[in-house]
Amino acid sequence: MSDLLVISPGGRRKRPDLGPLPAAERYDGPHHRLVMNGVSTLRSAGLQVEVQFLSPKWGLVEEGEPLFDYDLALAALGRAAATAHLAALRLPEALATAIARAPLAVLLLPGKYLSPLRALAGGAGSAARATTGPLGFLQPPSGGRLLAFVAPSEHLTGPQVTTIHCDPALTGPFHAPNTALKGRLFQALAGGIALDPDPALAALRSDPTPQTAWRLIDQGR
Repeated sequence: MSDLLVISPGGRRKRPDLGPLPAAERYDGPHHRLVMNGVSTLRSAGLQVEVQFLSPKWGLVEEGEPLFDYDLALAALGRAAATAHLAALRLPEALATAIARAPLAVLLLPGKYLSPLRALAGGAGSAARATTGPLGFLQPPSGGRLLAFVAPSEHLTGPQVTTIHCDPALTGPFHAPNTALKGRLFQALAGGIALDPDPALAALRSDPTPQTAWRLIDQGR
């Protein structure tokens, strides 16, 4: 079992090599590079880190899974088509399986994924629930925790879910554009965890509030 699971969007920017590349090498945007820098920091501190990327074409893929270049934007499909597409990829089941075995999971997905996932979970009955409804299939194991980095208008609920709001006002202090802010905050969190891994992971798993995460982010920035 890994110490930490990271689930991140692959991103639009990719290396244009004709042949297949491992998913971790295929994607090449600023957010992706920041996430992988954070993963490298955690691994250098001796932690076992599992990384999966959400590809709009292939669904949830492991970091070493070979991918060809592709051009598919989920937002261009429209909400109904995007919801049907993610259902066909069996994304809720894949996310549920991955998170259920992770003592600590970090979710870095944007609203373009969360909104269709809520619709699949039956949580999109109103405009408000499209951003605040629960995603009941995201259940860490007993004693585990899910850290969800989301926009200020988003919120995930659940007894083992901690929401970390990525306010655009943080782009200046953290020297990152809004499109890469989640990646930068995760990179800082990884730096804070790496200072003293075992106590940091234990504190993150036990704290239902975002206070421990923000303390570690501040220490690792």
